[in-house]
Amino acid sequence: MAISRMKPAWSLWLLLAPALGVGVPGVARAEAIAAPAPSAVPPAAPSPQTFPVPVPVAPSRSEQDLLVRGIYLQQLTVQRPKRLKQLIDRSLKTGINTFVVDVWGRSPAYARAIQTIHEAGLNYVPRVAIFPGGASPEQMKDQELLEQRWSLIDYALSLGAKDVQLDYIRFSAKNADSPENSSKVLQVIRFFRERIEQRGARLQIDIFGEVAYAPSTHIGQDIQRFAPALDAVCPMLYPSHFEPHEQTAKAPYQTVHGALTALDRQIPNNPLPVYAYIEPYNYRHEMTDEERGLYLEAQLQAVLDSRAQGFYVWSAGNYYDIVFKLLQRRAHERSGKERAEKAAMSAANVPRPLPPPVPAPQPAVFSSRVD
Repeated sequence: MAISRMKPAWSLWLLLAPALGVGVPGVARAEAIAAPAPSAVPPAAPSPQTFPVPVPVAPSRSEQDLLVRGIYLQQLTVQRPKRLKQLIDRSLKTGINTFVVDVWGRSPAYARAIQTIHEAGLNYVPRVAIFPGGASPEQMKDQELLEQRWSLIDYALSLGAKDVQLDYIRFSAKNADSPENSSKVLQVIRFFRERIEQRGARLQIDIFGEVAYAPSTHIGQDIQRFAPALDAVCPMLYPSHFEPHEQTAKAPYQTVHGALTALDRQIPNNPLPVYAYIEPYNYRHEMTDEERGLYLEAQLQAVLDSRAQGFYVWSAGNYYDIVFKLLQRRAHERSGKERAEKAAMSAANVPRPLPPPVPAPQPAVFSSRVD
């Protein structure tokens, strides 16, 4: 599997500039970008180091109010028992309840890993890349290829999956622009939906961040058309994948929240559950661990301040220390606030002490002695 996913950069400048209080240059050209392998990463640009929106744990929703709190894992990662145990232990301690796990092929080691995930009480969501890199027109109608992908889904369902996540269910970003592209993608979605539904499972798909704002006639993703055929949608809202990245890197909250708000506006008649993909780092900009934590927390708060029902954190190498530390800190802060609130309420409701009793008057004593 490639170190990272190829996603298109898309200009949010016209949407974010008012919130950032800056001028609006010409609209950036959409272009495909990908994070290279760590050994090939060029020197990082200086980090913008601006993460607006301090993130309060209360009074808005907390992550514990979300239905889905997940991380993405490669198949090879879960097939390493020691690594899987560490991830499970830390997830259970910090409130993660879902593992999105790649399924590339059948393997006894994979089956054992999924059983371990189930036994830990975590939700297993298999991720199947339908057209890695995006389909060509020929691939989109290749029935043999679709049957191969179905065999992976069928395998995951046999391992107890109740939800299936399809990624790269789209045309290539280099594909010719056509309003008919989304119809062709919808046919593929329906092909899988019918079979998945017959097995008693639910279908969710990943969509590009730009599709949260409007249909893409290049890649053929149109959430308004797709919504009736889906059980959930997972918009990939990584600030590093929007342009101009120098600005979206400064505004992770606005980037994620703006996209989720726009997505809601597109599907008022089919309000799908939304599980947003967010990122624990911005590969374009060097960040300290502290900055990464703030960067991720701003995205998480954007999810909490939206209608979304959950989040998935994407790390290509499956490194989630920042995620676990953030969730642990937030839980500690939330617990402290709850204790303080209970103490304050208790103090406010303590009855005032009664005044000391007044001694009863003693009867007069008369002496018969005469001096």
